Amino acid sequence: MEGNAPTDVPSSLRKKLDDIGLARGTFTDALITAAVKALLFIVLPILLIGLLTLAGTNDQVSSGAQEMRTNVLVFGSMLVAISFAWAYHLRSSKARLFLGLVGAVVLVIYGYSVFMTGGFSRAMSGLGWTVHGDLAFGIVCYLALRSALRFVRDYDFFRKALMKSEKEVAPFTPRLGWGEFDRRLGSFSSAASTANRVIWGIVVRWSVLIMLFMWMLAFLGFASKDTGAGFLSVLSTIVGAILLMGVPMTVLAWFKGFYPKGTVSRTVFDIGLSLAFVLLIFLIFILSGLPQAAQTVGAAFPIWPIGLALIMWEVIEALRAVWEFREERRTWKVRAGLKVERKKPRWQVPPESHLYELSPEIGKVSRGLVSAEKTFFRFVILPEVLVILGLGAAFGAGAESGPLFRAMANLVYLIPLFGLLLTVISFGRGFYPAGSLGRMLVGLLLVPGLFLYVFNTFLTMEVQEAAERAGLIVPYELIVTLVIVTILFVGFLQVTELIDARRAWLISVGKPAKPLKPITRMNRRQEFRFRFGSTYEGTIWARKGMVRYLYYTTIIIIVLLTVIESSSFSIAGIDLSGLDVNLRQTYVTIVLLAIPLAAARAAYGFYPAGSTSKLTFGILMCLVGASYTYLALQGGQLVRGGDLGSVRAGLSVDFSFIVYGFLIGWALFTATILVEYLSYRKEWVANDYRPVASAEVEALNRQRKILEKEEQRARKAEGEGISYSEVLDAEAADSEGEVEEEIRQEIGETALQASKTASKKGA
Repeated sequence: MEGNAPTDVPSSLRKKLDDIGLARGTFTDALITAAVKALLFIVLPILLIGLLTLAGTNDQVSSGAQEMRTNVLVFGSMLVAISFAWAYHLRSSKARLFLGLVGAVVLVIYGYSVFMTGGFSRAMSGLGWTVHGDLAFGIVCYLALRSALRFVRDYDFFRKALMKSEKEVAPFTPRLGWGEFDRRLGSFSSAASTANRVIWGIVVRWSVLIMLFMWMLAFLGFASKDTGAGFLSVLSTIVGAILLMGVPMTVLAWFKGFYPKGTVSRTVFDIGLSLAFVLLIFLIFILSGLPQAAQTVGAAFPIWPIGLALIMWEVIEALRAVWEFREERRTWKVRAGLKVERKKPRWQVPPESHLYELSPEIGKVSRGLVSAEKTFFRFVILPEVLVILGLGAAFGAGAESGPLFRAMANLVYLIPLFGLLLTVISFGRGFYPAGSLGRMLVGLLLVPGLFLYVFNTFLTMEVQEAAERAGLIVPYELIVTLVIVTILFVGFLQVTELIDARRAWLISVGKPAKPLKPITRMNRRQEFRFRFGSTYEGTIWARKGMVRYLYYTTIIIIVLLTVIESSSFSIAGIDLSGLDVNLRQTYVTIVLLAIPLAAARAAYGFYPAGSTSKLTFGILMCLVGASYTYLALQGGQLVRGGDLGSVRAGLSVDFSFIVYGFLIGWALFTATILVEYLSYRKEWVANDYRPVASAEVEALNRQRKILEKEEQRARKAEGEGISYSEVLDAEAADSEGEVEEEIRQEIGETALQASKTASKKGA
């Protein structure tokens, strides 16, 4: 603001600097962002291109790799420079938005130069691999769109947060009916967030998985047969269908997120999005060639379970959309300032009762249906699609009478059966609010439910024996280990959620909560108390650590071991038995170190910025992470001399420079933790290190504010003829709150609050 501008800076110039975001920048964030982008868009692509030259030594591969390498260096450097610039600016600044959109355009150019020029096609032709550059370029375009939408989301969210803090938001009362399609009702940040989830969760993820499946089949020589080549062509068509259907699905998702819950407009676009998704699955089913397979094989081929799964999905989707409209309608009207009819009282279990936490009165059907919808997608729809592709591959290879085909055909029946069990459990868990015993008790049923699902579908002895007879050697013992760790972690999450949300839920429903004992003498040892932390934040950090350092890496190792062992440890005459042993050792190292790394990340995320506890566990996390990186990659000597057999005896592939790059990254992360500690220490001490004498006064002031707020709510409920709980629902997080939660999970609570504070000061 002009009144706070320094005297040596003209107010007009100061305003311009604030508008473009140059008044407050973060050099450390910019440097880290640029380093990450350099790793993703320069170092890793050049490494992969180098592996291509090792896999094929002809002139076609060499010339194509050289052209790709040049394009990666040129346009990758542009991306790194732009990423440094956008990360320096505030999330609410127009400069960050503009640079982010420019970066998305450069990413499209980057993808075009790598995949659509002659270099990529020459390299793939020289290697004999079936990887379509146009499809890869389409995926890059969606990634660029996703990146642009994230910048739109951040800009709109923090701009609105600033306007609300300054009370500059003009009130708007919509008309019911067509007035619910008014653009003034919408939120660009929520729209961008919803569209992002569709792009990443369906379009990009599905396309990448299918293209990796195509590459694996081509690598194993599947394309040498006429039927195999035809099936690979079918897979390419399926990816094209996903990319094309992604356009209307993204548009529908945008408008679904744009309008608030409880409006007719959101419900219309919500149902339209679900119908578009069912159409996509139907197209995949038709294009997969399974109808032709059914005509050839006859009654032995199961068709109806796939159609039944699609019908069940659409029923769940429609119920969720309609029930969300039904439950959120009154809440939206209260928020919008519209009149609502007085709700008839109905029987309710009193909060003092022991059965209150299992009472249906505290649950929400729409919330349960959202949870059920996600579970049905993960454990029924997605596995059914994968089985469809596997059956199509077997039929294309002429193996429709083989044991693997029959085993996969049985999966078509088993997946909906056990997946429906998980869906029912997820509905019950989502039905109850976080912090209630009902939610935790139902959530713990996911542990046996997941064991039943996994070991009665994909990990049965029938599937394992059928795969071995078909020549597909899968390291099942490694998969079982990963599955057990994952399921136990799911059970752990149910308990941590209860611990974190329990106190807040008890207070919200009027049940007694145990008061916190005051700290008589504050010191650094007291900073390790649980009261200062957030189990929720710690769980988020742990979950991201498990996904990043355990799941992704072990899945890649399992895929590589499957390829190596299925080819009898020899590809193109090269003995890979040594590499197989090294990969198995790496798997054990990853499992042993990923768990303590996730625990250290949980403790780091648990404590607030500026505390000694967060600093301690942050440094510990970096030490464990550096050990994880060095030992998992075996110091960069994953492929040592002699491992490649008689063809290239004595050849070593040295990845040590990549390991050193990761170690430097951990060192930079340690420096960031130190800077964070120094930056937030004084503020945290000022907020939490209070004199003992003033502790009771502070508690009384907080209690007085709570009572005043409750009186205001009671007056509003009496004046508008609504219940007290409906007033609370209207104050709960709306679509903007969901966007804030999404941003919090991406950047953390500390960075979120810092961005809000910086936006206010910059304005």
